Amino acid sequence: MIGTAIAEVIKHSIDLVRRREEVNRNTFGDFVAPLMAAFEAIHRDYLSSFRKYRDVLIDANTLERTDALFAEILDDSLFSVNLREQVVQLGRIDVEADGPLRPFVEAISQYLTFATSALDTTPDTLFDEEDTRAARHQYANMPRALLLQSLRSLANLSVPGQDRVWLARMTLRAMTERLQLLHSKVATTYVQLTVNLLKHK
Repeated sequence: MIGTAIAEVIKHSIDLVRRREEVNRNTFGDFVAPLMAAFEAIHRDYLSSFRKYRDVLIDANTLERTDALFAEILDDSLFSVNLREQVVQLGRIDVEADGPLRPFVEAISQYLTFATSALDTTPDTLFDEEDTRAARHQYANMPRALLLQSLRSLANLSVPGQDRVWLARMTLRAMTERLQLLHSKVATTYVQLTVNLLKHK
């Protein structure tokens, strides 16, 4: 009888482990993997557009004729809304404060807000009133918003045109490096989460 009871406990434990593994696999397939894929699409879009802005600045002698560049940043913001919307919607899942998903979701949130959540700054306060066509919406677009604000400020500096262009290039470079650093944090948490969800007990 004792042997039968022990066998039942072992069987029950195995069943629990198998159910937990199935839940973890479903969580990975239904949430984690799609969220990471959507995030990577956003990152590729930022890198591609920032490289394009860099090429414009390399060819520029001054920042006095920047309307075309500003318009391009606004257009890129507008046409990438769907990418950010998908990530924001997926990231709204209610995760436990100390659960395994929390670091991953928070890392993506920090990327989207450019890790400026401690500041009283949002894309809506950085885009001008006439920029409503671009990205005054609920989907985080802080990297472009900050870039646009920085370039506009540099365009109005009382320094020689070449110096303003150099400062603009350095600003764009610094922001690109920041994006890469934040992306690295997301990638690290993704790997850790994948291992935790898919490892066999």
